[in-house]
Amino acid sequence: MQKKIMVVDNNPVVCKLMENLLVSHGHELRLAEDGLQALEILKTFTPDVMFIDLIMPMVDGRQLCRAVRKSAKFDQAVIAILSAAAAEGDIALEEFGADYCIAKGPFKKLSVHVLNILTAGRRYGVSPAQPVIGLEDIFHREITAELLSSKRHQELILRNTSEGIVEFSPARGIIFANRKVERITDKTEEELLATDFLSLFCEGVRGKVAGGIAESVRSGQMFRMEESFLMGGRHVLLTLLPVLEGEQQCFIAQLQDITAQKSLEEVEGLLERQAKLAHADRLCALGEMVSGIAHELKQPITVISMTAQLISRLPPADPTLRGCLDQILDQVQRATTIINGMSSFSRAESDRAGLFAPAHAVERALAFFREQFRIHDITLDMHLDQAAVVYGSEQRIEQIVVNLLNNARHALEQRQHGNGDQAKKIMVTLAVDHNKQVVRLTISDNGVGFSEEGKRQCFEPFFTTKAVGEGTGLGLTIIKRLAEEMHGGVDIADGPDGEGSAVSVIFPVAKMGP
Repeated sequence: MQKKIMVVDNNPVVCKLMENLLVSHGHELRLAEDGLQALEILKTFTPDVMFIDLIMPMVDGRQLCRAVRKSAKFDQAVIAILSAAAAEGDIALEEFGADYCIAKGPFKKLSVHVLNILTAGRRYGVSPAQPVIGLEDIFHREITAELLSSKRHQELILRNTSEGIVEFSPARGIIFANRKVERITDKTEEELLATDFLSLFCEGVRGKVAGGIAESVRSGQMFRMEESFLMGGRHVLLTLLPVLEGEQQCFIAQLQDITAQKSLEEVEGLLERQAKLAHADRLCALGEMVSGIAHELKQPITVISMTAQLISRLPPADPTLRGCLDQILDQVQRATTIINGMSSFSRAESDRAGLFAPAHAVERALAFFREQFRIHDITLDMHLDQAAVVYGSEQRIEQIVVNLLNNARHALEQRQHGNGDQAKKIMVTLAVDHNKQVVRLTISDNGVGFSEEGKRQCFEPFFTTKAVGEGTGLGLTIIKRLAEEMHGGVDIADGPDGEGSAVSVIFPVAKMGP
């Protein structure tokens, strides 16, 4: 009775001998040189009997058997393993669904077993005591046993590694997929074998993977996708490695599951956003509270000021009274300055914005300090680019400069207490960075400077390094807000030669005129 038979063996001599034997007995035959080619043929051919070599490149005999047994289409097919290494290792037929195992001995004896299987059907001559047919015709080879043991060990490592490993052919047919890939794709290795590697990816990612394969072929180098993508609900990174052994080429794909890392990053990002929102809410509430406090304090401060001024105009009954009144007026003025700063912190000014040269605003602000600097022996060094143009408010630039110069003066006074011989210096620089298209206003000093903690906290409202009663802690907070309103920012660094501090306020360059 004629049967449909498939022979899968990468040895051309064995294939030719099997072809001559089976065709001469009137059977219909298909030949495949490896499991990958066999799976392609099986899409259109349903054999009655399959003779499969155990050890082959690409998809080996075990993998092919398992893939065939997964399909109901081949339920009645008889599968016989052809093994040249039957004497060197145990072959558990039930593990991969084969009916027979024939030891590859002399072909004259092998052919008898082949023809007997064709006539006997399933489970001819197989018993637990003698699972391999023709075992008596071959002998044990120690080197083969060692190589098989090493191969099994390597496969065990690859199959159980925590990273997904896929091997596929130049035609993109999958040859091997480990357990991690099975979990990611929710498919067994048998279902994945011979399928197109690109079919694992969604449409949006498929083109990038195809480009990576092409690039890897062209360069012969590893290709890595820098951005992760979703596969089976998991975040995955892909690395491709071309492998060339003799005339055989294949690709190894590593699928790194970074879902846990991504989840942690998302949680951290959410917590950071929540913290920023909470901080913004606190600042908003603080602004409203400060505005109310400033409003409530202005009236009693005004009354105290007016009363003190009236008393000062009366003939003094006691010479010490004049000194007390002067102290009252000084403290009233200080309280007024603090209240005005609190008001500036709590709301934006409604001054007009436009194009202007900030050098003029800087010079006007400096005019208030020149006499103070002369009295306190502070050397002022100034370098202003008169051509620099920004968009914003001159009044805000003046407010920024006044706050920064006040801070610099206090920093110099604090340092002088520790070193009376220290020459006090302040440098004001206004320059255009044409590469970055920004205008940088920097005020540096050789005062006490900022600690690392101070640099991190200095923009927090009411944080101050000044002595108790000497600062509101709102100066740099106001400066940062004013700079951001003009689409700029603030940078804090150490001063020249590592002494003191240098605070830079940065604004985008604007063009004046048409």
